[in-house]
Amino acid sequence: MYRKFGISISLLLAVSVVLALFSAPLGGLAAGRSEQRSGTYLTQESSAAAIVTAMTSEAAINKIDPVLREKMEARSTELVNIYVSVTEATDLSKYMDRIIVRPAVFGGIRNVYGQTTVNKLVKIANLPTVAAVVGVGELLDIPYDPEVDRTPLDLQSRLEELLANEVPYSETDKEEDSMSIQGWFDVLDGHKSADAWAKGYTGDGVILGILDDGVDFGHPDLQGTYAVVTDPSSPYYGWPMAFSMVSVYYFASEVDYQNLGAVGITQGWNGSRWSDTQTIEAAVEGPAGVYKIKYTPVGSTSNFSYIVPTTSLSGEYKIGTHHDRDLLALYNNRVAVLVVDENSAGVYDTVYVDLDNDKDFTDEKPVTKDSPEVYRDIDGDGYADLSGGLLVWISDGAHTPPTVDWLWGISCGDEVGTLKACPDQGDLLLFAGTLDANPVGSHGTLCASNAAGQGVIAGGLSAQPFAVPGMVVGAAPEV
Repeated sequence: MYRKFGISISLLLAVSVVLALFSAPLGGLAAGRSEQRSGTYLTQESSAAAIVTAMTSEAAINKIDPVLREKMEARSTELVNIYVSVTEATDLSKYMDRIIVRPAVFGGIRNVYGQTTVNKLVKIANLPTVAAVVGVGELLDIPYDPEVDRTPLDLQSRLEELLANEVPYSETDKEEDSMSIQGWFDVLDGHKSADAWAKGYTGDGVILGILDDGVDFGHPDLQGTYAVVTDPSSPYYGWPMAFSMVSVYYFASEVDYQNLGAVGITQGWNGSRWSDTQTIEAAVEGPAGVYKIKYTPVGSTSNFSYIVPTTSLSGEYKIGTHHDRDLLALYNNRVAVLVVDENSAGVYDTVYVDLDNDKDFTDEKPVTKDSPEVYRDIDGDGYADLSGGLLVWISDGAHTPPTVDWLWGISCGDEVGTLKACPDQGDLLLFAGTLDANPVGSHGTLCASNAAGQGVIAGGLSAQPFAVPGMVVGAAPEV
C-alpha cells in the first residue's frame, strides 16, 4: 500500500541555484577537491591577454552574482566562497584556492567550487568558458526567540501534557483511518481532485519530487508516502529517495579537507542532515538488569547515561547526535541517536532517536530501512506527537552516501581525516525532514500534503510542532 505513490524530496531548489550554507564558518571551510583528482578535469587556460580581449568587462559583470557585484562596487578585498559554472574543462587554479571540481552532470555544465578574493571575480568571469560566477552564501543561525509568535499553542505546555501520559512506543495503537474528505476545499473546489479520482486518476504509480525546504514524513498525514529506490541492483535499494544539497556539500568538503577545518558533519553545522555515529560504546549492566552507555551530545558539556535495548548482537553500540533544530529549540540541547546491530553481528541496521529526551532508547521506535519514519506517539492515542524526520541511509562500509559519487566525484579512500568517503558500518546516518527550527511547519510539508495527504488528522494535534489542526486529503490519496 505504501509504495504505490511516492514523494521524493530535495531540500534545496536546484543544484544550479545559490547554495546557502547555514552558520558554517566558510572562511575555514575547504571548498576543494584534492589535487590528485583535480587533474582529471582541468586543462591549461589561454593567456590572460587573449582572454581579456575576447570579452568586454560589461559582459563579464553580467555573469556575476548580484550579491558579489555589490561587494565589487564596495571595492571589497575579502575572501569569498563561490562556484563557477563552466561549459568545458577550465583551469581556475590561478584565481581560486581549495577547489572542488564537480563532474559534469547537467547538459555538460560543470560547477567548480572554491575560494577567491573579490578583485579576481571579473578576471574569472572574463574567461570565455565561464557561464556564471555564483556566491556560496552564508545564512547565519537565527537564535530561538520565545517572544516571537510561533504558534497559537505553547509548545512546552503541550509537551508537558503529553509526557504526563507517556507510554512506550511498543504500547501505542495506530488506528486505521476511517475518515472522509468532509468537504476539504482543495479536493472539491480548488484543484478539483475529486473529479480526477472519479475518472480513475489517484496517483497510483506516480513519483512526485517536492523541491522545497523539506518534508516531514513523520507527520501522521504523510507516513508511508515517501518514494524509495526500486532498482534491485542499486546499493541504495529500498532506501527513501531524498536529497539535501547543503548536506552533500558538507560531506564532500569534510572528506577532502577535514584537516583544514571542514567539519560540517562531525560538528553538526546548521543545515546538516547527517548524524556522525562513529562513537562505539559497550553497554554496562546496572541495577535491575538495565544496560547503559555514556555519551556527550554535540554542543553539550554534560556526559549523560543512556539506557539502551539489549538487542546488539555484537555488544557494541554506535551513538551520535541528531541535529534536528526543532528538538534543540524544544529541549535546549540536541538529542542522541543510537545505531544497533540487531539482526547480524556487525551489521548496523536499526536506529533509535531519543525523541522525548529522557536518556532512554528503549521506549523509542526502532527505525529501519523498512520503517524509516522517525516519530513518537507519546500518549498512545494512535497519532504521532513528535517527529525526527525520515531515515534515508545507514552507512554500510562499502559505498559512498547516495549521490555524492556522481555529483561530487567522490570514491572510497578519498578521505583525509576521520570521516571516510565510504563510512564503516553504522558510522554515518543521513536523515531528511523539516529539521531547521521552523515552529509553524515547513512549506515543503504543506506542498507534500496537498499531493499525498492521508486525511488522518481531523481537529486534533499532529506531529511537531503539535499545533497544526485540521485534515488534509491530497490530490493523490491512494498511496
